[in-house]
Amino acid sequence: MYSGLDTTKFIFRGFLPRENKERSPVIEEIKDSRDTIILYEAPHRIIDTLEYLLNNLGDRNIAVCRELTKLHEEICRGTISSVLKHFTDNRPRGEFVLVIEGKSEKEIQAEKEAVWIDLTIEEHLIKLIESGIDKKDAIKLVAKERNLPKKEVYKYSTEL
Repeated sequence: MYSGLDTTKFIFRGFLPRENKERSPVIEEIKDSRDTIILYEAPHRIIDTLEYLLNNLGDRNIAVCRELTKLHEEICRGTISSVLKHFTDNRPRGEFVLVIEGKSEKEIQAEKEAVWIDLTIEEHLIKLIESGIDKKDAIKLVAKERNLPKKEVYKYSTEL
C-alpha cells in the first residue's frame, strides 16, 4: 500500500540485468501487462534504470521506495519522469524497490486504435481478412473496434 498503486495483481522481476541487450527481453515480456510491475534497484543504477524505463514503458506512474522498513525509509511517488528528476537532483542512496503501474486500459485501446485509425473501413477489413480472420468475424471485429453497427460495416464488405 506504500506505493499508492494497485497491487492486487503484480509481476515481480527482482533486479533487471545491467546490459540493455539483456534488459530488453525482460521489458518486452512485461511492458504490455496490466499488472503492477515490481523491481529492485541499487543506488548507483537507479537513474540509468529510470531513464531506460521511461524510454521503454512511457511516462507511467511509479513509486520508488527507498530503504523500506529502515530508519531512512522514503517513498517517492509520481510519473517516471518526475521521479527521475528527483533522483537526478538528489543523490540516490540505499536500496530501492520500484513499483510501476501496469499498462492502462486507455493505453491499450489507443494502441489498438492506432493500428487502424488511418485505414478506411474497407482497408481495415482487408487487413484482418489477410491476417487469416474469416470475413464474418472480421466484420464483427471492425464493428466492435470502431464502435459501429455490424450492418454499417457489412455494407463495405460486399465487394471484398
